[in-house]
Amino acid sequence: MMSNYQGPMNSCDQFRAAMRDAGLSGVDHIEADEQIHRFRVEGDKPGSRNGWYVNFGNVGAFGSWKEGVSHTFSSKDRRYMSGWERQEFQKQIRRMCEAKDKARRKSQDAAAAKCLELWNQASPACPEHGYLIKKQVKPYGLRQRGDVLVVPVVNAQGELRSLQRIYASGDKRFFPDGEITGCYCSIGELTDIVYLCEGWATGATINESSGCGVAVAFNAGNLKPVALNLRRKFPSQKFIIAADNDHAKPTNTGLAKGREAAATAGMQIVFPTFPSGSTGTDFNDLSILQGDMT
Repeated sequence: MMSNYQGPMNSCDQFRAAMRDAGLSGVDHIEADEQIHRFRVEGDKPGSRNGWYVNFGNVGAFGSWKEGVSHTFSSKDRRYMSGWERQEFQKQIRRMCEAKDKARRKSQDAAAAKCLELWNQASPACPEHGYLIKKQVKPYGLRQRGDVLVVPVVNAQGELRSLQRIYASGDKRFFPDGEITGCYCSIGELTDIVYLCEGWATGATINESSGCGVAVAFNAGNLKPVALNLRRKFPSQKFIIAADNDHAKPTNTGLAKGREAAATAGMQIVFPTFPSGSTGTDFNDLSILQGDMT
């Protein structure tokens, strides 16, 4: 997506205005140093740094790793660029993309190393943990540090890339800078029929009820990347996406993303249905409400 701003503002002010208009406010000062800078996007959780930008002076790029969006910027409208200026602009954009990807991978690798250390130090999860009691599921291979459950996040090659921490209150947080897109947590063996869902407790419920393996994608936006990774890894496997049904919300993101993933990766889809007035969204909610998944 291309942004162009002209007027009395200097190029850094224009750049920050373009970020704000794209919904990525949170930066008070722009460093035009050709380096990747990360920042907390207003509205995100405290301590998160999902936003990023790189500025070359009159051109730049910015985006959100959480939302998976990116934008390019030029202080000069491309319609009025000369042929040489267009070529230079494209060169700088390529350099920015390479710098962004390199910085992202470096931070993810560092996070993965720290996560592996923390995982190895953790103990098997206690079945009496408050979250497990509330969700009425067993630990299924989770570990625990203090009173916090630790969920492994692995890539398609089985490498630990991040951790999700679950508190007794139900609050969930990913390890800072950890890789999430396309990664998942498996429950049971991924053989025969495999279900793909959003949340870990939902996956535990499905595994216990069906006896089938489950891949937990952690959020609706990650269903499609995980589905595509699993389809490439297991081309002949039968996969079923167990989507959340956000029926009580203005936008049913769970079903929309579930259907998109199913259509893209050639998978079946199922989802829970709830009685009128219920705020349940997933198969764990349905299991607790009705005692089964039918």
